[in-house]
Amino acid sequence: MKLSPELEEKLDGDEAILRYLDLCKIAYSAGDHSALFPALTLCAQYQAVIPEWAADAILAGGEAIARGDCPDFNTLFGLPSASAKRNAQKKRQREAQIRENEALVCGKLIAYRCEGGTFNVEDAFDAVASDAGLPRRIVEEIYRRNPGLKVIPKGNPENAVHRALNAKLPMPRRRGRKIL
Repeated sequence: MKLSPELEEKLDGDEAILRYLDLCKIAYSAGDHSALFPALTLCAQYQAVIPEWAADAILAGGEAIARGDCPDFNTLFGLPSASAKRNAQKKRQREAQIRENEALVCGKLIAYRCEGGTFNVEDAFDAVASDAGLPRRIVEEIYRRNPGLKVIPKGNPENAVHRALNAKLPMPRRRGRKIL
């Protein structure tokens, strides 16, 4: 999919990146230290200079670690305790599994419905889950996130063509900009 130059500028232009960094600053100022990492990621992705507030936070955090006031870099970036980290990691892994399989599951649910299947927990989700090789809870979550699936008529009496669009845009990255 090709985006127009105007849309690319709105999404990835200098003004957009500055707005994204401002949102990170607002979140960080409000006490959300995890907003520091997305700010650094944006700077790396677009070869932007690290904003002063983020640089100050990193330098202050390094000093706090050296003094022993801050136990580790995880705390500096607002990461949770070890048990909460495990839960957060499991949640990220589940979200990744949903993203990676959304197009496949939507396609199988559409085909199942057009063949006369019903969208109830016992029939549809078990059949699609076993066909796709996924846990049923993943299939159910994808179904919940795609409300357009609910309007597909059972058996496809009008012989309509149903499709699910799922596009993954590449992460933009600027290269070649001088560091200083």
